[in-house]
Amino acid sequence: MPIYAHFLWVVPGLVLSTLIGLSLLKFIRRLPAKAARGIIAGGVIFLAGALGMEILSGLWSFRYGENAYYQLWVTLEEGMEMTGISVALVSLLSVVRFQPQQKGVNMVLQ
Repeated sequence: MPIYAHFLWVVPGLVLSTLIGLSLLKFIRRLPAKAARGIIAGGVIFLAGALGMEILSGLWSFRYGENAYYQLWVTLEEGMEMTGISVALVSLLSVVRFQPQQKGVNMVLQ
């Protein structure tokens, strides 16, 4: 398999993530600064794992095969993705207030 096939999706993924990020700017600007920074940091961590580590693990796989070290690269990639999502989610939840109702819960952005 050619080397570019290991991470062929990275270029469209970068374009798509840029478009999604730009579409979220209006929403992020309305958030308190601390929450906005957390969501941006979470996105950067996620993309560094999803795109950056994907390239590095693909290069490793191409050069050395899918050995134990490759599995470490993949574990780091997945860990960065989960950490990024967690950071963004905690930041977003920091501005959500839950109001009990008679029939459920109402969520309100503070």
